[in-house]
Amino acid sequence: MPPSTRACGTADSLVQAAVRLPSPPARGNVARAWTQLRRNRAAVAGLIVIGVLVFAAIFAPYLAPYNPYTVSLDTRLQPPGGAHLLGTDELGRDILSRLIFGTRVALWVGIVTVVLSGFLGVSGGLVAGFLGGYWDAVIMRLVDVFLAFPVIILAIAIVAVRGPGLTNVLLAL
Repeated sequence: MPPSTRACGTADSLVQAAVRLPSPPARGNVARAWTQLRRNRAAVAGLIVIGVLVFAAIFAPYLAPYNPYTVSLDTRLQPPGGAHLLGTDELGRDILSRLIFGTRVALWVGIVTVVLSGFLGVSGGLVAGFLGGYWDAVIMRLVDVFLAFPVIILAIAIVAVRGPGLTNVLLAL
């Protein structure tokens, strides 16, 4: 039997050939996620928008051309122009400055709402999963009650009962 037809010789040569092939560099999960993120144009656009909003919120005092709280009745209801890029409101406050400072409140409400909801959801899920039985049913029914009402109507009802204010809005959302 010629040496090339032996099963042992073929297996040895395949193993040696496989060992000699260079393997691609190992990539971590972060590198793979970053590559996939860069390929998705909508995700990149969303990331840019969020980055601009966070930048505006952090550097609002330096970006805003005017104090957003200063009332100037002499310049009230001016149209957009050179002095006030987006115009002024009925009290003469610069609308662009108010928008820039408004990003702080909007981002704060969003971040606090997500953190509180995540904490309550994870805590409830841990209790339901660990204890099970009666507590699982109670938490499930409580979530069903919250899901039975539209979120905005529930938020309006909570703010109506507790009164206006940023803290009550955060609790309502």
